[in-house]
Amino acid sequence: MSKKIDWENKDEVWQRIGANKSLIEEAPDHIRSDKKLLLKAIDVATKGGRILEHVDEALRADKNFMLAALKAGSDVLKWADESLKADKEFLIAAAKTKRKSNNVKGIMQDDTDDIVTEVLENTDNSVRADKDFWVAILKHGVKGSRYGGNIDFLFYAPENIIADREVVMAAVKRDESALNYASDKLKADKEIVMASVKHAGVSLSYADDSLQADREVVMTAVKNDEGGQTLKFASAELQSDKKVLMAALKSSFRSFYSIDAGQVTISESLKADKDVAKALEIAEWKVKVSEDPWRYEEKAPDHIKANEEVAIETVRERGGMLEHMDDAFKANKKVVMVAVNQSGHALEYADDALKSDKSIVTKALNENFGALQYADDSLKSDKKFILGFAEIDLYFVSDALKADKEVVMASARYGGNLKYASKALKADKEVVMANPDSLEYASKALKADKEVVWAALKESPGNLEYASKALKADKELVMANPFSLYYAADSLKADKEVVMAAVQKDGSSLKYADDLLKADKDIVLMALHTQYKSYGDTENVFKFVDKSLRRDADVKKARAGGEVTRNKEMVFEGEGGEYQLNIHTSTEAKEYMKDIESSNPLDYFDGGQGGNVSAFYGIELGELKTQFPKADVELIADNKNFASPIPPSKGKHIEELYVTKGEVYSEGFVVQIDAEEEFEEEKLTFQYSIACFAIAHHVNEIEIVHNVLYDGKEIDDFYFTDGGSEVTVSLVGYDKEDNQVVFYDSRYMDKVDWEKMSDLLDY
Repeated sequence: MSKKIDWENKDEVWQRIGANKSLIEEAPDHIRSDKKLLLKAIDVATKGGRILEHVDEALRADKNFMLAALKAGSDVLKWADESLKADKEFLIAAAKTKRKSNNVKGIMQDDTDDIVTEVLENTDNSVRADKDFWVAILKHGVKGSRYGGNIDFLFYAPENIIADREVVMAAVKRDESALNYASDKLKADKEIVMASVKHAGVSLSYADDSLQADREVVMTAVKNDEGGQTLKFASAELQSDKKVLMAALKSSFRSFYSIDAGQVTISESLKADKDVAKALEIAEWKVKVSEDPWRYEEKAPDHIKANEEVAIETVRERGGMLEHMDDAFKANKKVVMVAVNQSGHALEYADDALKSDKSIVTKALNENFGALQYADDSLKSDKKFILGFAEIDLYFVSDALKADKEVVMASARYGGNLKYASKALKADKEVVMANPDSLEYASKALKADKEVVWAALKESPGNLEYASKALKADKELVMANPFSLYYAADSLKADKEVVMAAVQKDGSSLKYADDLLKADKDIVLMALHTQYKSYGDTENVFKFVDKSLRRDADVKKARAGGEVTRNKEMVFEGEGGEYQLNIHTSTEAKEYMKDIESSNPLDYFDGGQGGNVSAFYGIELGELKTQFPKADVELIADNKNFASPIPPSKGKHIEELYVTKGEVYSEGFVVQIDAEEEFEEEKLTFQYSIACFAIAHHVNEIEIVHNVLYDGKEIDDFYFTDGGSEVTVSLVGYDKEDNQVVFYDSRYMDKVDWEKMSDLLDY
């Protein structure tokens, strides 16, 4: 169950809405009209524009707000007021908007293409028919390579626009697909088509047949062909034209794919031409080494290995293949430059003369600074050269530069550690303070310097490990950085004030406290409270609580995150006797139970009890808004994080477990537990199975109790078995005859000794 939101705490509100867009539906009116707050939420959300669906209507008609929202997040204009979608000036201004987005490497990339596409998708037809609008729009978007950006401009254009020569001419110069949407008349316009194929040769595919047979047009197209897909769109006659074919192969060896696949027809007489045959063979081998560079070494004939073009294509795919090439190529600057661009470490195999070539070495080091180890010694000692790189690894520079303060400082500023710096610089406070996270390598004196250690702890609490013994026992230092308790002196681990500060920040810090404090009720309650507040789950803390407190009523309440009350008791017959399912929940969980009890999701989907989840499709998470408008969806467990038990279904491990108003979802679908087959013996209904799984994560403990008729022994903790890579829920009982604890589960009928079980349950 999601933590209730404090609508008066604006910092919490925008962060929570940014993380969970559906929360805006519950927001009061003053939040739905708060421009500043909403823009912050949109900025941190994925497809943040979806927040706009539920904001104040006046905001969706506010030009300045909508432009700011567009800059902050995607998927914005679909929610704009219809008046804005028909406002030409607004839409042109929107297309000019700059938005940045992160790629997977953390490099900032221009998002202009996406914005222009968003504008075109949400423009009223009246504006789409306006020529001035298109002239303005075509000035925006990322040009990129000759293939341009990712905008299909004319896809959105009406007939009057695609027949407008001025607009189409501007479009084909920016967009490789624009010619596809042009009118038939303009597809036969040589000037238009020439402009298009100069931009992207492959656009020849959209040209009129007459121009696909025009030598000038086709020759221009194949010369501007990056992907090798152009030649197949030329007329049959021109496909067998030697000059056209040779130009195509020279522009892109990948034209060979079309030839090899029979998409391009070459006359037998042309194939027999000496120049053509050689060009085809080279192109074929370029294809082969681009697919598998090792073919160069293993299968290529000597005359192909001697070909520079093939060599370049080989190292373009795998720079390290330079090792297996003739010495002539290792000394060939053109080949080596391509090789080190793909892998800096290819510098190892370059001719010695090139290892001192600054342009070659620079290219190698920009790919991987570690390639410096293969460079000429003169460059390893060249201070000016080394300082030209942002990230400097001291391991590879000369000893002289390891002792050079300017070089070491430059390395430190960009996160380089001091492991390989000279002894003198490891003792230089200014150097160490440039990157205090390198405390591990600082001198003994600086490890005892409180200012230095303080700065190091701000970088990472774990740096206390490297501080002096005296500073590990410095109460002020540790109190200010309570996450570092693990490395603190034993005296501080036994100091209640210090430990209290630590568990207030991180409940799991209880693990490192002195044993006496693990039995201190104040400490334990605070640790459980912090952990529950942060994660909604206290088990990672509770397992470190002293045994003397585990049955304490207040501790049990803190473990549950609220007041503990008994909601349900369910008695059933099973193997070994009578069993009772006791479900203990907090006040918050009562409401959760109510939702579960009020409706069985299977009833909604005409499922009944039983069946197979793999054939039971239910509702996708994306459709929940329609089917369950007030649903609060939460992922409560997955196969990487067993924060709660994950139920089996038909013997299959459920990889993700979602909960919403009592329904359980797996990978976007309703999860069905096969109650009829797996739990028939115990008379445990599907409905209460879901209750167990849902409540176990959120609040308290699910107790599966054996009402013992033998030996007076009772099991009073919920337990689940670890079945290797899977986790399965188990009902626990006591087998009188064998004097053993039994796991009742359709797949795991394992038995363990009573003493072993007691230890597990008492952890």
